[in-house]
Amino acid sequence: MPRKNISMIRRTSNRGEKPQPPDNGNSNSAPPPSPLPPSPKDTVKTHPLALDEIRGKLYVLREDLDFDWEPSNNAVLKLLFSLRLSAALWSNISDCDEVYNYWEPLHLLLFGEGLQTWEYSPLYAIRSYFYIYLHYIPANILYHLLPYSKIALFVTLRCCIGIFTLLGEFSLYKAVCKHLSISIGRFFVLFSMLSSGMFISSTAFLPSSFAMAMNMYAMAAFLNEKWFYAIFCTALSALVGWPFAAVLGLPIVVDMLILRPKFKMFWYFAAVSGITIGGSLLSVDSYYYGKRVLASSH
Repeated sequence: MPRKNISMIRRTSNRGEKPQPPDNGNSNSAPPPSPLPPSPKDTVKTHPLALDEIRGKLYVLREDLDFDWEPSNNAVLKLLFSLRLSAALWSNISDCDEVYNYWEPLHLLLFGEGLQTWEYSPLYAIRSYFYIYLHYIPANILYHLLPYSKIALFVTLRCCIGIFTLLGEFSLYKAVCKHLSISIGRFFVLFSMLSSGMFISSTAFLPSSFAMAMNMYAMAAFLNEKWFYAIFCTALSALVGWPFAAVLGLPIVVDMLILRPKFKMFWYFAAVSGITIGGSLLSVDSYYYGKRVLASSH
């Protein structure tokens, strides 16, 4: 009988723990657990149903295997907020349409006076008052909070537009990190912060800027498979904002009608969105123009 080597026997404590037998290389016992708590990314789900819940990303096999560094939500929000606030304070108005076709009608609704362009003439009725009314609601609240300074009202409303845009940027950033990869999300938010076009458009009182923000919300909802929000935001961007922005909803159409056929869901959500938004446009424009008109169709 071979003699045991005392050095191979693990020393025990005074708590009465039984000595462990020596390991001759044939033992399949697991190593002792670590005293440190496991990291969430190191936790591997082995249950079949749990494995089905783990979604893959575009460039990562599984979501829990994406170990790239992800900036904290607070850091991203603070960076975006500082840039959009700077744009509200120091970005100039580079389009005459923003002044005469949007700020002037809003001034008319708030103060009862303002210049009118031919686009707002009832004879042509090209511009929709519904887009103006979306900004009139927060502007009217700010007017009662800041009744003595039009400049403060102007800057604060631009800050509200910038916050609306940065929330769309942040939602799209989180969706990209979750469904594509963290590195792609980092590049997206980096390019968005350094873009001069985003700096100018993020606080502009223009339908094209509204369409840009709504399409960021739509793409975030599309990546998260929130189909109704994706279709509704796309419809808002096209009907209320810029009509040509409807092209940006093509990935949603291809995915829901070709790649993963959801015909009933798509047409139902599209019909609900179209009726809701179209009815609102018709009601508001008919009231302000004094005749039944849908300005977005002109």
